[in-house]
Amino acid sequence: MDVQESVIVIIKDQNKLLLQKNRQWKDLSFIGGKAEQEDANQPLTTAYREVEEELGIVKQVDFTLSPIEPKLLEFRKFSKRIQKERDYRIFPFLMKFRGEKDKLTSEENIWVSLENIEAYNNAELPLSDLVKEILPTIQLVGKDSFQ
Repeated sequence: MDVQESVIVIIKDQNKLLLQKNRQWKDLSFIGGKAEQEDANQPLTTAYREVEEELGIVKQVDFTLSPIEPKLLEFRKFSKRIQKERDYRIFPFLMKFRGEKDKLTSEENIWVSLENIEAYNNAELPLSDLVKEILPTIQLVGKDSFQ
């Protein structure tokens, strides 16, 4: 079975998490995406590329990234994209944001309260299965992108 390597980038401000509308699947998901061949098996390179593409901000100028525990998540789940079971390797990163906070403001980006995330219920724009599955496994206590 092939393995899909991906990254997620956590952007946290106090008790809120930045998620992004995924128009293809009509849900809210993490910033991030799958590794491309040009990333040369470097998850950090993938994470920087994904953030720049999705948020339009510049690495080392507006933000830096660091791995977050656990540094690797591995699981098997059904892929909507290929319509079959697939193995996943996901590398989570925490963003340290240096830029202007309004650079993260867009119609695509939604701040969701972590206190109420388990009760989050929006039929038109639900949390992605990946967010529901991964969020409880990563260590966010004491971590903030804006300090």
